[in-house]
Amino acid sequence: MTYPELAQRLWSLAAALETHSSHLTGPAPAKAAAAVAKAAEKLNSFLTQSAQRNSGDNRRLADLLADHTDVLTNLRLIETAKRLHWKSPGAKTAIPAKVRAKFFDLAVAADAATAACERLESIIRLHATPKTDFADEAARRAELRRLGRLTPEALELELDIRFPEAELRQLARAAGLTVGTKESRTKLTPRVVHYARRHAENTALDAGA
Repeated sequence: MTYPELAQRLWSLAAALETHSSHLTGPAPAKAAAAVAKAAEKLNSFLTQSAQRNSGDNRRLADLLADHTDVLTNLRLIETAKRLHWKSPGAKTAIPAKVRAKFFDLAVAADAATAACERLESIIRLHATPKTDFADEAARRAELRRLGRLTPEALELELDIRFPEAELRQLARAAGLTVGTKESRTKLTPRVVHYARRHAENTALDAGA
């Protein structure tokens, strides 16, 4: 039986029950009515959840997760969940489809699909941004100046997405920083941020002089 067919049967049942309910007596009809009421309540819960999951930014989030599986990896979804103060949607080595499904469920439960969409859309946009030509000094300085003018959150996200380990080291060396062979990303990132901020400030001062 299809759901439209079930809807029609329920309409017919409702009309008949409204007209003839006074004729029902005994425990059997009462038991059947209680079972129908319980099933109807459960089905209504499914309908409510389905409507919620397919409305507004929830639908937008579902589409993002389905359309950008190459960019929205397990690691990026786990990091995004952490930034949004959610539980982890799974392990780095888990089946990607399960991690995406859990991420979606967490967003719906937290009523935070909008925030998730904004973060994921930024990740997708940054992933598609052409890489900086570090051999070009003018391009290198322009990139450092641009990074230095970003908000802390935007800068953190951009460094995470556009500058993985090797690229971050390259950016640091392009800025004239000495990078140790064993220096961790955790220690290097604040140095790059500090330099980018100073470079942006100094450039602004020079322009105003």
